[in-house]
Amino acid sequence: MLPGLMVAWFTSTVRAETAWICQALPETFDHCSTSLVSGSGSVRPFALANRQVVCYARTRGNSGASPGLCRNGVGRSRPKPDDPSRTVGLVVAREHGRMPTSGLPCFRERRPSNEHWRKQMKNTNRAFTLIELLVVIAIIAILAAILFPVFARAKDAAKKTQCLTQVHQIGLAWTLYGTDYDDVCMRVAIPQAGETIYWWGSWDGDRLDESRGLLFPYLQTRAIQACPVFKNELRTALGLTGYGYNYAYLSPSRFDPPDYREVQIPVKVSQIADPAMTVLFADSARINTWQYEAPRLEGSTYLEPPSSEYPTLHGRHNGFGVVVWADSHARVWRPTLRRQPFGYGNYDPKPWIENNLGELDLDGDLTTDELFDLN
Repeated sequence: MLPGLMVAWFTSTVRAETAWICQALPETFDHCSTSLVSGSGSVRPFALANRQVVCYARTRGNSGASPGLCRNGVGRSRPKPDDPSRTVGLVVAREHGRMPTSGLPCFRERRPSNEHWRKQMKNTNRAFTLIELLVVIAIIAILAAILFPVFARAKDAAKKTQCLTQVHQIGLAWTLYGTDYDDVCMRVAIPQAGETIYWWGSWDGDRLDESRGLLFPYLQTRAIQACPVFKNELRTALGLTGYGYNYAYLSPSRFDPPDYREVQIPVKVSQIADPAMTVLFADSARINTWQYEAPRLEGSTYLEPPSSEYPTLHGRHNGFGVVVWADSHARVWRPTLRRQPFGYGNYDPKPWIENNLGELDLDGDLTTDELFDLN
């Protein structure tokens, strides 16, 4: 009877000790279960205190002479009892409903403290690897390649809309000018003593006065007189706007002998048979082939008809030029490019093609001026 009481006392003491260790030091253990070497030599885990325990234990087999070793699932060896990172306890388990003959000293693995984990995380913090950095850069480059052209087209479309609005306002100003001057179309230029007055300002050879332009009283600002896309890098003093006027039919002149002085020919607005198909202003430029070593693009306020064989319609809006007609409506028009040598100088068409300079034409016949004349 006495041995039975001793076994019961030993069992309850061990279980209480084990439960106390697991409950009193929950921050010290990741696990709280054990494995035992049974009498048959097999290792059996069991659950205790709702935690999984990593246990190292020494026991006796059925022979009573051979020591057994309780290991965790990764086969670690038993730690030394004096290891400060370990905790020693006693665990007693029931095997197939029977109590083992002796208590099992159990060495359980100690969980590192929070401070230890913080140090470990600090030491393991790292930046991007080279491969990760290259992947991010590649993704950004792909997105930029996709989005930048979209943004550029949107910006060009906005400027084209602005240009359409401006030439529409210029067309309205031209109509008001004709109303104030007895239905006479505006002249492309009016020579006076010491200066020449154009539609965008007066020029005395040294200074441009935009407030004295023929259309300035109706526009009241110079902000809408220049195309927002045209870069006037040459002839800047003259204040070229990037818009050319249909001077050949709306502001004609003749030069009679013997002195060949200019004689202005008035044109009535009412003489325009089809205002909706007669051009007033359009995006205009020219190729200067006589002043520089290489042909250069520069502004021109004269919109030449196809019969003059000198293309000036500038497709600066993604291949299209903005045109305003005699009824003041505005639209875009694709220039008709000349592919063969042309003009009195037998010009090479390459500079015109490269700069998208062509003719304002409708019927494909570049000897007729159906969009310029009054018929």
